[in-house]
Amino acid sequence: MLKVHFKGQRHDLLKSYCEKEPASPVVDESCQLIDETGRSVGYIFKGWDTGSEVCATVQKMKYATTRRTDGMAQNNDVFGFMPRNAIRCNYCRPSRLSKINPKAWNVLMAYAGKISQFIKQTDEKVWQTNNDILSSQVKDCWRIKDSIFTSGIVNKNNHLRYHVDFGNFVGTWSAMLVYKRDVIGGNLHLPEFDATVKLDDGDLVIFKSSDYVHGVTPIIKTGPYAYRYSIVYYSLEQLNKCLDPKEEMEWYKKWATESFLNKNERLEKLKKSKP
Repeated sequence: MLKVHFKGQRHDLLKSYCEKEPASPVVDESCQLIDETGRSVGYIFKGWDTGSEVCATVQKMKYATTRRTDGMAQNNDVFGFMPRNAIRCNYCRPSRLSKINPKAWNVLMAYAGKISQFIKQTDEKVWQTNNDILSSQVKDCWRIKDSIFTSGIVNKNNHLRYHVDFGNFVGTWSAMLVYKRDVIGGNLHLPEFDATVKLDDGDLVIFKSSDYVHGVTPIIKTGPYAYRYSIVYYSLEQLNKCLDPKEEMEWYKKWATESFLNKNERLEKLKKSKP
């Protein structure tokens, strides 16, 4: 297996887009990523999964379209478990996909177990790292069954800017499965390794996405049925605050009541302060 070494090239790329295919060397074979200390921090497996139920499933899904602050449209949907969010939904829960498309939910959740088992067979230390962190930090009910992940996202034709997955548990590994058809580009650029990983249909990437900068090169469709899907599995650190489901709802009801009372109290004070 080819080894791609960390080059020590720290970056100023965060939140910017890869405007064209970089001049970095192209990696088009299974490889291992090595950090500055010589330790393994990632693997790329070419053609790991082709023509599977997962590919058929993600093509049938309906995706939410959002726009980033820079105007770039993004099509995606999340699965697995979600932490509290005081603005949107302040209790831990399964993602909405579990209700609106349970069939897709089940397929994606089951594949988390398949990928986890493959990781264990490939590099048991990687599996053990994630497993130990989740076992000590997250209740089993917020962990995808038979896997070393808590959550995931499906991206449809998304040209993702350079980023680091800061929301994940520090030290955990993520897994990304890619399906492509009639697309030029849509590759994984790793600027700190000075490498562009050519991603083809069924390729699997496993790496410490919270440690190293990565982005997607421009996606150019070459046919009417072109697509580029990436399915990413990861472990969200904020799930360490989640209680058992029953206790979680009791906590939420208490929080919601207190928030309502506090809001009313502020309104009363505001009324009294007016002349």
